Amino acid sequence: MKASKELFTWKIINNYRSKNILLLNIYPYISKSWKDNWENLVSFLDFPLEIRRIIYTTNAIESLNGQLRKFTKNKRIFPNDNSVFESFFLAIKNIEKKWTMPPQNWRSALAHFYLRFEGRFIIE
Repeated sequence: MKASKELFTWKIINNYRSKNILLLNIYPYISKSWKDNWENLVSFLDFPLEIRRIIYTTNAIESLNGQLRKFTKNKRIFPNDNSVFESFFLAIKNIEKKWTMPPQNWRSALAHFYLRFEGRFIIE
């Protein structure tokens, strides 16, 4: 696992240096951020392939946030804080109805999540 992470990191760095020299000049802050946070950027490589596929192919949180934004766009004023929570609860209930298919290879990923996060992960 560690060898594949190091090989992947080496490939990205070489590709980044050879093809994106122009981007370094145009976006110096992005380049600095990548260099300063490289370990965090590639930390997902410590997970098994099944978990990595779920992490980088699932945009469930972004999708949920977008759908909640659509919901709140129509209703901008809430009488109190509790009404916000109630509205979000009802919106999430409606959004959940559209979730019919699990991600591809979910069973395999689920097993890896269970083994890796034993005691913190419950299979229903």
